[in-house]
Amino acid sequence: MEISADSNLDEQALEEFNLLASSRRSVRSFEPGEPIPRTTLQKIANAGRWAPSGANSQPWELCVVE
Repeated sequence: MEISADSNLDEQALEEFNLLASSRRSVRSFEPGEPIPRTTLQKIANAGRWAPSGANSQPWELCVVE
């Protein structure tokens, strides 16, 4: 990817984003006997609020069952 010389992109922020994007993963199996701390669930839900949605419709609904 080429960035023009007049770009206002912060090189460090771009590098951090590339590292984050390239290291993401999809978890498809879970340990049913391992409870997830409530603070962790809150952090996950809060991070999910920033996910993009089609036409900015933001259709999220969360249901946490303990």
